[in-house]
Amino acid sequence: MTVKLLIDTDIWLNLAKDYRMAPVLTAIEDLINAKAIKLMMHQVVLDEFARNRDRVVEDSKRNLSSYFKACARGGGAIRRRREEGRDVRPARRDRPQDRDDERGFETDP
Repeated sequence: MTVKLLIDTDIWLNLAKDYRMAPVLTAIEDLINAKAIKLMMHQVVLDEFARNRDRVVEDSKRNLSSYFKACARGGGAIRRRREEGRDVRPARRDRPQDRDDERGFETDP
């Protein structure tokens, strides 16, 4: 049985502007190809998306720029932690030795 799916413009715009949503778009595409879902699209959704496309592109550029800047800053922090002989693994809430308190802050050895 094929499920008919209607996705609102706001959802499409949010999926389009966040690079982390690429797996969701891939999953939707795979479901369409497998004929598990049929995507329903009203003309107003297409019109609204087209009207907001340029804004979404700019938002996406800003998000990626912020991400790369954070990576660059984080890389320096990781390098310093290694030089100091400190643990550089991300904290995991499921391991008590990796958290100081219920907020999940990472502990240092």
